[in-house]
Amino acid sequence: MDEELLLKALQEADAELPDAEQDDSSSMTPEQIEADRNSGFLGSVNEALQPPDIFQSMAEGVMEAGMQTKDFVFGEPKQEDKSAFRVAHEENSERLKESGFVNSATFSISQMVTGLVGAGKLMKPIKFIQNLRKGGLAAKASVEI
Repeated sequence: MDEELLLKALQEADAELPDAEQDDSSSMTPEQIEADRNSGFLGSVNEALQPPDIFQSMAEGVMEAGMQTKDFVFGEPKQEDKSAFRVAHEENSERLKESGFVNSATFSISQMVTGLVGAGKLMKPIKFIQNLRKGGLAAKASVEI
């Protein structure tokens, strides 16, 4: 019974609407609608409302830090010598960096933090040797006194 009332109300509402004649010059194709949706102010709003890929951006930033470290030590390979994994990573990284501020910032921060953690691990043996040297000088000084 409720369905019948709803259908009757919809039919009455349809009857009240004026018949709009479609003018071919004013109709838009789905491609034009999508282009309008993704351009200008509305495009900016749509892009801002898309959820960021934070975890993917973090993972890509960590991988980028590792690849840059490898490139620093061994040199960056030519484009034709890069593995399919690396090419896919570089394309995905670019897409993430261009997909919004949050993704770009997350990518850069995770890359930097990974680099600092790695540098800290590399510095530990150097600091250990410096401390041994200081300890040796202190021991030598105590023997001389």
